[in-house]
Amino acid sequence: MKVSSLILFLAISTQLLASEETVREKARESMNDSKRSLKQANRDFEDKTCELVNGKMVCAMKKVKHSVEKSSDKIQDAED
Repeated sequence: MKVSSLILFLAISTQLLASEETVREKARESMNDSKRSLKQANRDFEDKTCELVNGKMVCAMKKVKHSVEKSSDKIQDAED
C-alpha cells in the first residue's frame, strides 16, 4: 500500500510542476507580446509624426528601419 501511495504522490506532484511551468511560459509569452505591441505602437506613432520634425529622407530611413524591426518581431513572436 505504501508503494502505490508513493507512486500516486509522485504522479500528482509531477503533473502540478508541469502545469506550473506552462503557466509561467504563458505569462512570459503574454508579457513579451505586450512589449512587442507597445514597441510597434511607438514605431507607428514615430512614423506618422516624423515629417513634422525631420525631413523626408530621415523619415524614410526610419520607416525602413521600423519595418525591419516589425519583421523581426513577427519572427520572434512565431518562435514563442
